[in-house]
Amino acid sequence: MMRKMIGGWVLAVALLATGGTVSAQQSAAQLAALAKEARTANEHADVAKRYRLHADTLDMEAARHEVRAEKLAATAPAIVHKWPAMAPKELTDARQKAAAARREAKESRELAARHQSLAVEALPAQ
Repeated sequence: MMRKMIGGWVLAVALLATGGTVSAQQSAAQLAALAKEARTANEHADVAKRYRLHADTLDMEAARHEVRAEKLAATAPAIVHKWPAMAPKELTDARQKAAAARREAKESRELAARHQSLAVEALPAQ
């Protein structure tokens, strides 16, 4: 259990340091592996917490992309506001990355809720 906790801290620090989507994807795969192995109430609660932290990280990433998209939209030609299909690739990419990060954050929160529920169900009856 301690090794998993240390690994999670190292992963969180690496994710914050790099700020890249590759780390976020690796984190999602590692979270899925941890979720698959979870059996006890404590393990499910730990997985739920990790999913919530992952969702928070993704929200920060989405906000970063949204700020970039707003800056690009402010400097874009007027035609882009009338016909969004004419937007530069950078603007479209920033918007798509923001939407993808928000979608993945939502999925992470749903998985966190699922594991929180499993943690409660795994508690011994009193």
